[in-house]
Amino acid sequence: MFKYLKNYGLSIAIFLSALFLLSCQSNDSSKKLIRELPDSGSLISKEIAMDSTVLIPSKILVYPDKAVILDNGKESLFKVFSLPDFSLLYSFGKLGEGPDEFSYVNVNSLQEKGDDMVVVSGTKLRKIRMEEEGAVMGESVKLFKSNSGPVNRLLMLNDSTYICDIFDAIPGGPEYQMVNLLSAKEVATFGKYPEQSTNQGSGEGNLYQDFGKSTVINPKDGRLAAFYFSQNQIKFYNPKGELLKEIGVEALEKPVSGEELDLFWVEPYATENHIYVMFVGKPKSEIMEEFETFRPHMEIWDWEGNLLERYTMDQFLTSYAVSEKRQKIYGFSYFKEGVLFEYNLKDAVRSSPLIGKNQKGTSPEKDKKTEKQDQIIDPNSEIIAENDYYKMKLPVGWNYTAVRGEVKKDYYESDEMYINKATFKSPKREEKSFCGDASLQVKILFPKEAALDIGSHLDKMVADYRSNSSLIDLKVKEIGSDEKSKSYRLNYTNQLVDSKGVKYTRQNEVTLFERENRIIQTFFGSCDVYEHYYEEVQEALATLTLKDAFPNGE
Repeated sequence: MFKYLKNYGLSIAIFLSALFLLSCQSNDSSKKLIRELPDSGSLISKEIAMDSTVLIPSKILVYPDKAVILDNGKESLFKVFSLPDFSLLYSFGKLGEGPDEFSYVNVNSLQEKGDDMVVVSGTKLRKIRMEEEGAVMGESVKLFKSNSGPVNRLLMLNDSTYICDIFDAIPGGPEYQMVNLLSAKEVATFGKYPEQSTNQGSGEGNLYQDFGKSTVINPKDGRLAAFYFSQNQIKFYNPKGELLKEIGVEALEKPVSGEELDLFWVEPYATENHIYVMFVGKPKSEIMEEFETFRPHMEIWDWEGNLLERYTMDQFLTSYAVSEKRQKIYGFSYFKEGVLFEYNLKDAVRSSPLIGKNQKGTSPEKDKKTEKQDQIIDPNSEIIAENDYYKMKLPVGWNYTAVRGEVKKDYYESDEMYINKATFKSPKREEKSFCGDASLQVKILFPKEAALDIGSHLDKMVADYRSNSSLIDLKVKEIGSDEKSKSYRLNYTNQLVDSKGVKYTRQNEVTLFERENRIIQTFFGSCDVYEHYYEEVQEALATLTLKDAFPNGE
């Protein structure tokens, strides 16, 4: 995976820098606070194989009948696909300095506007008409200099007026600049940085980094919404740059402690009616450590500042686009190459919480007393992991992993299987911020229609592990077999790298058991405490008891 990530170059750096910016929590008493988080269930993806058509995707745009993917891995930068079948229509765009070539493409300024695509490349902005048979290069405008350099990170309000961020801002100064590219003049400035920088920030001149955000524009009326990476803050502006509303989420407020803050909102996407944005809810070190199991939330807001829906995703998407006409989300992830993920908003899996003792996670329906009790976990308490499909006693001090506000889901569907999955964590050692604990995962897989084939499932798992560039070693052993069932053990090591480039070796063990027309798959892994917890984990797994229930009422 890490080899794959390195290939993204600039687009990866942009994404990670956006993801990892740090700042303090806003304490502005005038902020509107949302006190309840909706629990809308799960969004489960359908995988669309991209084969060798797209090698290094970094941005996707959606039009009524087509999708455009920016691909940094081949000669043609842009691949155009038909919807809904995602068959390739044509490709265009060469790197170079020629009249119809691109020196590079600024991912943050890539935008669809009607039938046009707006591209910032080098010192020019260009509009490209996306026709049925091919792309038609339109007019280009030279970017003028403002403040310390060319205007950049442009968002289109209308044919001549654009919004851009102010990089060399000062405390109390404006956050945005509104510019007319045709007249090469500043129209207005708006927004306001805090009077003082944060204690953890990088000082004057770097307020943009200290208070990083992603801004989107309503394609119909020009309203703006800014989602801050590391502040509990969302701002809405009218097309003139006047502040309409500032919002925070009360359930997410917490005091600053230590060096790391939770990341809040990343990758917003705007339509005429809604804003789609991913909520992360974890500090960067935990995301890097749990990249295989971490799942964000997809929030849907309206333009009046109301949080309408909040889904749990089955993938951590790094770019996506929404077709409200088709009720689909299309996206891809840096953590799984060669695949585009399609989500049908009409097929969301509604929540069905596990029935576990001391389980983390809250729901709007929970009373405040119960919610408060659930936040206090006794590290020496006995935790019973239980749902409709199994029951298991966890090792002492272990508990469910949960993004704040997450409610555990019943099951999802993938590869013609119903799958129930839960992940548990050991207590984290205070002196370790990366790979400092152990993970245990239990999956129960039920075939939907076809006969159970544990061999095919094993082959797919092995192929997935071997395709991961972080893999160091892999061993597979059959540990039990009779006429009715088979069992396998997979032991593998892989290399993790933290944000400072320090490398860690993680030991992992996966077991597969075939029981009563279902597959029981367990995973245990750690960098430093694998041996310490191994026996406790085996004792816990020995208490795993299956129940008779099957998904979908079967």
